[in-house]
Amino acid sequence: METRSYINNEWTEKRKFTIIKDITFVDPKILHEKLFLLEKLQTEDFGKIKIPNYNFEQTGELSLRIISEYIKGRYANLYEMDIIEKYAIERINNIESEYSLSDYNPNNFIVDGKAPNELYCVDVDCYRKIPPDKRRERWNKIEKLKHERYQRAYNLD
Repeated sequence: METRSYINNEWTEKRKFTIIKDITFVDPKILHEKLFLLEKLQTEDFGKIKIPNYNFEQTGELSLRIISEYIKGRYANLYEMDIIEKYAIERINNIESEYSLSDYNPNNFIVDGKAPNELYCVDVDCYRKIPPDKRRERWNKIEKLKHERYQRAYNLD
């Protein structure tokens, strides 16, 4: 797996970061479905939303390990959330697709700190078959939660 390198401020070290996610399933069917989805995701195109490089392997009868490139950057802002809505919810570059990202929490989307500052969905585990109406329902739920947090934070409720 190819990972990006980060050089410290003194130019004395070159670092590479990965994230390891171990998952244990209760049913082998669910594990095999997840393996299929991770394989399929590697060929998906989400337009302006990038997917970090990752590898995965079955580590036991019911276990899976995902090793993903760590994207060093910042969380998505309101502008990037509009991009997420267009490319993950509406799938404007692949309208017919039944598959998409399914967890629209802003913490799952990172803008790379290196130019060209691309937007990444860092939770590769959230890719699944999900119809457009369910995508929109989940999106609206996240939007409502964000609005409620904003109201509470600024005592506007």
